[in-house]
Amino acid sequence: MSFNCLFLNDLYNIGSLVSSCFKLAYNCKTKYLNMKKIFTLLFACSIATTFAQTIPSNDFETWQPASIGPYEEPSGWNTLNPAMFALGGIPSVTKVTSKFSGTYAANLRNVAINQGGLDTIIGGLLYTDIDITGKPLPGYLKGHIKYSLQPGDVGIISYGYKTKDLNGNITNFIVGIKKFEGSSSSFIPFTIKTNAQYYPFRKSELLTLNITSYNYWSQNPVAFSSQSNLTIDSLGFGGQSNPPTIVTGPTVSNGSFDNWYNIEGAKTPDSWFQGSALQFADTLAITQSKDAHSGNYALQLGIDPASSPAFIYTFIKPTTDQKFINGFSKFSLGKGDTVMAYLTKYTEQAGLDGDLIDSIIFTGNQDQYKAFALKINGKVKAGDTLALQFAAFNPNQFNNFRLEANPAFLVDDISIGAFPLAIPEEMSENTKLTVSPNPSANGIFNVRNLNNPESVKVYDVLGNSVEATISGSPEGTMIDISRNPRNVYFINAEKNNTRSVFRIAY
Repeated sequence: MSFNCLFLNDLYNIGSLVSSCFKLAYNCKTKYLNMKKIFTLLFACSIATTFAQTIPSNDFETWQPASIGPYEEPSGWNTLNPAMFALGGIPSVTKVTSKFSGTYAANLRNVAINQGGLDTIIGGLLYTDIDITGKPLPGYLKGHIKYSLQPGDVGIISYGYKTKDLNGNITNFIVGIKKFEGSSSSFIPFTIKTNAQYYPFRKSELLTLNITSYNYWSQNPVAFSSQSNLTIDSLGFGGQSNPPTIVTGPTVSNGSFDNWYNIEGAKTPDSWFQGSALQFADTLAITQSKDAHSGNYALQLGIDPASSPAFIYTFIKPTTDQKFINGFSKFSLGKGDTVMAYLTKYTEQAGLDGDLIDSIIFTGNQDQYKAFALKINGKVKAGDTLALQFAAFNPNQFNNFRLEANPAFLVDDISIGAFPLAIPEEMSENTKLTVSPNPSANGIFNVRNLNNPESVKVYDVLGNSVEATISGSPEGTMIDISRNPRNVYFINAEKNNTRSVFRIAY
């Protein structure tokens, strides 16, 4: 999720920024209130940078005056308390004596604001930065929490890499997240496991730790009740998170999408990596579907709302004989809904944005699974690693909730081979092949119009030559592959430097 720090770099002191925040909030009318913009601005109002080797004031025993107003903040942490003061509200983060250990804990609460036409509820937010330069990514975050969250409100603790581009835009890449709903009247322990499967490569040397009393990672981060609050105490990182094993080789790891793991209720396919922090809150972005082409499951990409495009990718290292990434898809996409499958060359310098090898754009509707193929071209050399990526988005609806109902894109059975599964009935205009029956129940095919080819061979989808008995008959050429397992195969016929390829199924 990206936070635009607005004009922070153009202002020279926090007072001017808070004043600007107040003016904006004063001029907002409830009917036209865009809470996402308000939240982003409030985030900018209280933004500061704290570097530490460990979590600052992890036990919340030390507090200091906020930068603006009479409120306090935990030392080394940032809150929205200065903005609350500017908006005439009570502090959203306070020091409390109801603690797990020591003397104090931090309480986060949602605050109702009603001033100058601004009538809304702003959630409690507590965040800090942790410098991990020269240190491994921690393996987990532990702490103690108690909470009372009203329906609609979700307490969230998350942490992830923090990056900043040349324009000052800040992006958080989540590597750990946990949600809390309902209530617990006494402190309970929690552990959040770092999952590098989210992002397989180290993004930066900074982590940002966020604690909120509302659904901070939702598309529209609005608090629902001013009665919701949580109390946090005794935080600490521990362990070491090893980077995931990226399986690169002449296969598409988990291309069948039959293996999944569960993180905070959100399922993600093994050996695939997600590319948007919002996907952990938007359950329609990446989901498991039982409507599979084969096996138990397929991958479903959703685009509701459009400001959280589904994005998922994996890595492949093809051999020189493998020329196509094959798969099967079906979809129901509304106006403007777009899904892209694309193949790029991966390097540490370029990341996922390396040379584009091939791409396919899917739009409209396709109610049955059909094959597609991405071609591996001459840019790919032996030993190259490729990134296979899928993205679903609606460029016409960016930053808005979609109006169309339940758009979805299903993909399954992704493989790599020497031939494309999605090919015309024959690829040479010079030879008009016909094959019957196709598919064949017994593995015997009658091929017409081969016209005395110099070579006829049958290959599997990986490009391996398979056993085939070829004989002539008055009806044409008989090809018998019944000794092979049932699968998709390719007849390859060559004559006078002309090749014809025909897909058959047994």
